[in-house]
Amino acid sequence: MGRERPSSRGGAGLHALDPEIAACLRRWRSGIEREASASRLDGLLRPRLIRYFSSHGHAHEEAEDLVQRTLLRVFQGMAALREPESFEAWLFVVARNVRMTALRDRCLLYTSPS
Repeated sequence: MGRERPSSRGGAGLHALDPEIAACLRRWRSGIEREASASRLDGLLRPRLIRYFSSHGHAHEEAEDLVQRTLLRVFQGMAALREPESFEAWLFVVARNVRMTALRDRCLLYTSPS
């Protein structure tokens, strides 16, 4: 009847964290194989982020740039993430913020006096 709602405390939710992403996060956060974990996370997340930005009308080259900005912010803030099971939701909040900043900057570029 009703749809299951995501838990805010890491219980069973509508979408569980991908086990490979969860393993990479654990390794990265514990300092074990940090560079390899970051590289693997990049490989797992990049296609999802490209699809996200492309679905919002960004050309491939611009989507790649936005993915780079997103991943940079994610890796800079990942140590402060309190609930690793919320990682994917947080990832796409960061991506949305990057996208909105890019749109705002584009609007300012086209509306500023020459």
